[in-house]
Parts: sequence; C-alpha cells; structure tokens
Amino acid sequence: MGMERRRHPRLHVTLPLEFRLCLPRAQGSEGLGILRNISLSGLYFHCQPPAPVKVGDLLELIIITRAPDRENPGASRLQVQCRVVRLEPPSSHQPQVGIAVEFLEDLSLHPGD
Repeated sequence: MGMERRRHPRLHVTLPLEFRLCLPRAQGSEGLGILRNISLSGLYFHCQPPAPVKVGDLLELIIITRAPDRENPGASRLQVQCRVVRLEPPSSHQPQVGIAVEFLEDLSLHPGD
C-alpha cells in the first residue's frame, strides 16, 4: 500500500452538483453529477457518460448542500471555479465517469433565501 500524498484530508460525502464548462468551449457542456469527496483543494464527482469535459478544462461547480423546504424555500449551495485534473472512464464496477478537479478559488457559500 502506497503512502498518501494528498495535501488535505478528504471528506467523503454524497451531494448533488451541477457543472458548467467555462469559456471558450462552454457551448452545450454542462451536466449533473454526484459529489463523492471534497477537500480544501479540490473534489471528486461522478457523472453519466460520456463526460462533456476533458483534462485541463475549466468548470464552474454548484454543490447543492440543502434542498429547499417549507421553512427555507431556496436551496443552499456552494459555488467554485476549478480545473479538471483527472478523468476515470466507466468500468464494470463503476458505470459512471469519475472527474477530479482542483479549486482555482475559495468556495463561496450561497445560503437559501
């Protein structure tokens, strides 16, 4: 077993997210995914194939942290711009594409209204 080389510990969590490719290749490149883990420097998520992104692409991510309800009609969300650093193709044990990104800025919190 190899030594862990990550800069920050990861939090394993399952949350819905939306992603959108930033310019210049932004046309039609957006989708939905499921967050699998997050750290201070990046995150890893799954999406349905084919992934509309490639390594090096810049994305805007929106992570839904709380669904709207009767008392809080707006969803709380985290938003961040990031760069795709790794793609993992679907396999027999994981039918979705894995996408690893590094943050280019601090996460911003948008509480529900």
